[in-house]
Amino acid sequence: MYSIARACITAETLTDHYCTISTDSQYIAPAVKHTVQASGPGYITEWQVFNILDKLRPTATGIDDLLAWFLRLGALVFCSPLSCLFNLSLSTSRVPHQFKQAWIRPKSQFLHSTPIFG
Repeated sequence: MYSIARACITAETLTDHYCTISTDSQYIAPAVKHTVQASGPGYITEWQVFNILDKLRPTATGIDDLLAWFLRLGALVFCSPLSCLFNLSLSTSRVPHQFKQAWIRPKSQFLHSTPIFG
């Protein structure tokens, strides 16, 4: 067994040791992207999100199958977190993969379906 001198090891000496070995003295912070705004007002306001949700058409359904009436009814509750998500996405120049998904259902071109006999 190894014996360790308890008097020389303290929390402060351990902290100093790990700070020293985990710090890169030549580290240079990356430049901020030109599309990123350092600070200031959000890009999309809660009011804009509320208006969009409040005016959804009855046929609007996303990949999560949330119905338009549910989103319109909860627009007052959903507008704040959604505007935060949108602004975070815009300010970091990253789009979550969930924002990139779509569910496209083709609209029927015929009003009445009639059988075709050959």
